[in-house]
Amino acid sequence: MTTQGIVGQFLSLKEETDADLLAMQCGDFYEFFADDAETVGRELDLKVSQKSSHGSSYPMAGVPLNDLTPYLKALVERGYRVAVADQYETESGDLRREIKRVVTPGTLLETSRADAQFLAAVVTDGDGVGLAFSDITTGQFLVTEAATVDDAAAELYRFAPVEVLPGPELRSDDETLSRLREATDASFSLFSTEAFAPGRARHAVREQFGASTVDSVGLDSDLATRAAGGVLAYVEETGAGVLRSMTRLQVYHPSDLLELDATTQRNLELTETMHGDRSGSLFDTIDHTVTSPGGRLLREWLTRPRRDRDELARRHDAVESLASAALARERVREVLDGAYDLERLASRSASGSAG
Repeated sequence: MTTQGIVGQFLSLKEETDADLLAMQCGDFYEFFADDAETVGRELDLKVSQKSSHGSSYPMAGVPLNDLTPYLKALVERGYRVAVADQYETESGDLRREIKRVVTPGTLLETSRADAQFLAAVVTDGDGVGLAFSDITTGQFLVTEAATVDDAAAELYRFAPVEVLPGPELRSDDETLSRLREATDASFSLFSTEAFAPGRARHAVREQFGASTVDSVGLDSDLATRAAGGVLAYVEETGAGVLRSMTRLQVYHPSDLLELDATTQRNLELTETMHGDRSGSLFDTIDHTVTSPGGRLLREWLTRPRRDRDELARRHDAVESLASAALARERVREVLDGAYDLERLASRSASGSAG
């Protein structure tokens, strides 16, 4: 590979991935070449220079090795999928480079957003819709089956995923895809058809969570299982390295929640106003939490209101206890203020990126 030259290696690696951009390690820098350099230069305001290779000149932009993370985060939060090729030395002393991970909106660990960051998969067979939602930054993993496409759209609006994996049957169904896209601002990414195959997905889910856990939580929907299998395979394929922290499988049923279609949720301005602003929404008005997990839980309660009377009574009792004990409440807030986001720290530890 070294006989190709730096640009040749870059272009060869770029052909191996379907990522939008490639960051390739070259010594103490990660470099972008050709069209990728032009893109990152425009998006991140980086200086673009020229690199000569075999009689041709190519645009080039780079960032220091230890500063890649904030640039990756900025690119991914703009919707780009970025492959990262690391450099290593062979036993013979040659330098080689290999794509080790692909960072996408749904597999970005180093996020600055306090909100949940869900990666979703949607699978249909014409009779129902299977959905899986995973936040790899916290290890949360939820699955369900919706009766109709409209119900599935309502769930997408509830969870507000940052990336959606449409199953094989959906990819040629423009009408259904359009209805789902209307419910979310997420980017849609195509992934291996085989990952959604019933047998393979069932095996992946049982391997990940354990057969006893799958049985105990009541995961008996083939569609939901296929969606879950697709998410697990995608997380493994992109090299996020967090599968060990994904242990919290939860099956829920839309009927357990107050029925709110996407339009109703939007009109209620639960988490954003009709103009798309967070400021002025119900969540913004009542959010006085001092920790990231607390904010995520409050948002969950607002967007996924339960119908279980006992659960609601328990929450009301807890609120009443804190509301009537001002000194104790303020002491609790003082203790919690500034606490680490342990959910996300656990996932980053599993991937080896904590620090």
